[in-house]
Amino acid sequence: MKRTYSEKTIKILFGRATRCAYPTCPETLIFEDRGHLTVVAEIAHIRSGSPGGPRHVVGYESVNSEENLLLLCGKHHKAVDDHESTYSVEELLDWKARQVADGMNRELSDDQLAQIAQHVERSLAALVEVKLTVQPVGMIHFGLTWMTIPLSGLATTTVSAPDAERYLGVEVVNEGLVAATVGAVGIDFDVDASAYPCYQFPRDDSLYFPSRRLEGKSSAAWPAHIPTVAGGITQIIKEHARVPRRFRAYALPEAGDRVEGEWMSALTLPIWEPGMTQERLNAMLATAAEIRRRVSRGAGGA
Repeated sequence: MKRTYSEKTIKILFGRATRCAYPTCPETLIFEDRGHLTVVAEIAHIRSGSPGGPRHVVGYESVNSEENLLLLCGKHHKAVDDHESTYSVEELLDWKARQVADGMNRELSDDQLAQIAQHVERSLAALVEVKLTVQPVGMIHFGLTWMTIPLSGLATTTVSAPDAERYLGVEVVNEGLVAATVGAVGIDFDVDASAYPCYQFPRDDSLYFPSRRLEGKSSAAWPAHIPTVAGGITQIIKEHARVPRRFRAYALPEAGDRVEGEWMSALTLPIWEPGMTQERLNAMLATAAEIRRRVSRGAGGA
């Protein structure tokens, strides 16, 4: 159920309370320091509007009304919702009555009301916002185990298992609270062209596939065979005389825009022969650029 609160509801709610409603909690609702106001309270529902939610009451329609809302600190809000059988509707209504009695006749300034409204709006947005981040990682497979490590440590990490295999991975982190579905992941290559060629990890590239559904505050990593990626880059170099100078990971959620990671030096890709250096990579870039110039001059003189 969508959560919306009117300005009147917010004003009444905060105007009739000064502290967290948990009986022995001293946490104030608004922290003021150096002329700045920070809302530290969270709006809790006494009766949930979602079936299966804490203390859901079938047929109750005033879910987002002031009478069904309680102001709690973050710690007690989580406890109340995580352990609903411990905190009944009747007990929470009693907490609310005490909270109102303790804070009765409190006046809110326009500035306080405006900041409270902004805080509530941001908090509600966070409940429905899908926030994904993506980065390349190293992955090692041995037996039935997958280990995800920083990409920079892929070559130097030692695994005693004789069947250990190394993969280039893309890790997607869901930093939001809402579940998201990942449609695909891959790598973009910057080859100084008008468009970025990419390698999208095929679904059958390995025996390991994490769930494409990422719950809130969770992550998953998808592997690709390093020789396959290296083969694609070799083809780009040979056929187009273009060498990737940097790369980034990307993810395609089933709902929402393409998510892209930070650009990284192509030198960190686990595709090069031992001894590859930035100087050698720069030389390859210069050679490729010279080949393209010769081809361009030849085409122009034809």
